Amino acid sequence: MRNEVLLRSLNRSFLGVWPAFWTVGGNWPNNGEIDVFEGVHDNTHNQMTWHTGPNCNLTVTSNFTGTASAHTSCFSFLADNSGCAFIGWSRASYGPHFDALNGGVFAMKWDNTSIAIWFFYHQSIPSDITQGAPDPTGWGQPASELLKRWL
Repeated sequence: MRNEVLLRSLNRSFLGVWPAFWTVGGNWPNNGEIDVFEGVHDNTHNQMTWHTGPNCNLTVTSNFTGTASAHTSCFSFLADNSGCAFIGWSRASYGPHFDALNGGVFAMKWDNTSIAIWFFYHQSIPSDITQGAPDPTGWGQPASELLKRWL
């Protein structure tokens, strides 16, 4: 019982944690920011977010498995840096399930058509990744995707 109480106390003390992995251009937000892995407090799903200059909007009819946020403008500025986000469908992509499965692999493809992000927990990592020759054409739908016209 004493250990359980201590564990609960420790879990509550980490509610201010905000782990993230992102890319960012030199002139934020005009050169962009892509949050590949991000979660706040006790989230249970990964959030992938794009922060851009003006006039970039999320195409919610694109080909992805995540859930697009209601905020479709990706424009970010100091007073509102929310950008446009996707919430990953897999509970293994962040939080307790992510930890229990010892993490996983996030992959981002950036080409002339789009920027797309995938997540694979360890048991689902494609063999082309583990063999050092990643080929997104065989990975299925990404968790999130921003189409070319906004790049």
